[in-house]
Amino acid sequence: MKATRIVTRVTGGHLNPLVRRQLAGLLAKVKDGTDVVIELHAVERRRTAAQNDYFWAAIVPWAKDEGHNPDDLKRDILGTVFGWKDSPLGETRVPLKPSSSSLTVEEFSELIERTAQIAADCGYLIQLPQEYNAAKWLPEEMRR
Repeated sequence: MKATRIVTRVTGGHLNPLVRRQLAGLLAKVKDGTDVVIELHAVERRRTAAQNDYFWAAIVPWAKDEGHNPDDLKRDILGTVFGWKDSPLGETRVPLKPSSSSLTVEEFSELIERTAQIAADCGYLIQLPQEYNAAKWLPEEMRR
């Protein structure tokens, strides 16, 4: 029997009627007495491209203005926001979440909020997401 994956939204504790019919159709094809595995889990939405674009647009000017590598700044922000652990060699610390690509939408939102706070604590003001989105429509000479 081939595995089937169905991704759907639950509303009011119920599945969409079309999905219920699809499941019933699949079960009807299973021979009586056959053991099957049915897994149900919530889908975690990964960070969006728009979130990632904003984050880089916010930290690259900051890093360059301060004479730092943007990747190094990102690493330090991730460690500050999500915590640190000892590296396998034990000589340095590395972020608990070393990559932003695996963050959920909610975690990335926290990263964005905390990045603005960290920048302000360092004396650097970055555009907030609303300002960044509005500025994209401004003529080049009016942008920061």
